[in-house]
Amino acid sequence: MLERMGVSKAEAKLYLKVLEDGSINLEGAAKLLGCSVREAETLLKAMTAKGLLKPSVNNSYEALKPKEAVNALLKAKIEELNAKLEHFRGDASKLISLLEGFYAERHLGVKPEELLKPLEALSSMELQTVKMLSEAQREVNIFTAGFGWLDKVYEELSSAKSRGVKVKVLMRVVDEESRKAAERLKDLGAEVRVQREPWYPLRGTIVDDSKLVFLIWATEHKTRYYRPHYTENEGLIKVFKEAFSKRWEDAEAYT
Repeated sequence: MLERMGVSKAEAKLYLKVLEDGSINLEGAAKLLGCSVREAETLLKAMTAKGLLKPSVNNSYEALKPKEAVNALLKAKIEELNAKLEHFRGDASKLISLLEGFYAERHLGVKPEELLKPLEALSSMELQTVKMLSEAQREVNIFTAGFGWLDKVYEELSSAKSRGVKVKVLMRVVDEESRKAAERLKDLGAEVRVQREPWYPLRGTIVDDSKLVFLIWATEHKTRYYRPHYTENEGLIKVFKEAFSKRWEDAEAYT
């Protein structure tokens, strides 16, 4: 049963001996196991780390009480199983995504990438935004929080304005950084409005009502976020544009 709890045969033999005698030194452990003193010392230290033994005087070791030792083994086993379970959950999530995409394509005649194209990371989203802005012809609608990423798209926004593209930015102005961003946008000729919501977990850009890139934050502190996506699907873009327009009407002009 000790082996089933993650203890090796040698460790189990040694623990039972120490439990019986009360303690054991390096030489006694080496003799019991038929190994060198160094190997015995390594094994004893490993057993101490597992919570089976504790160091005593004169390089000897004592056994922990059975309840303490077994509970330590149980805790380690639970942590091991939880790690495996988390790994399985990750695999299951990926499998669901793959299978649902396969199912949708075969049975519904819809390719997932025709609806949404996943982007690898936030940096990929920013590059996609720059590309979209460079191709803008009529209108750009941006929804964000404090627009801390303005520097990454400023040149393309400026270029779009010089081509006569109308730029609308719906954002929040809550600190010095966001205020400076709003001022720069106004100087650029963009129309800026301040959203009423205390926090809105969405960021993205709509270009010419034909291209959309967006990201939905998972937490207010933005320590995690859902994967960014890009789409040219008319239905999805219409949903986002209608939501933007409604929030735009409710927002206050930045002055």
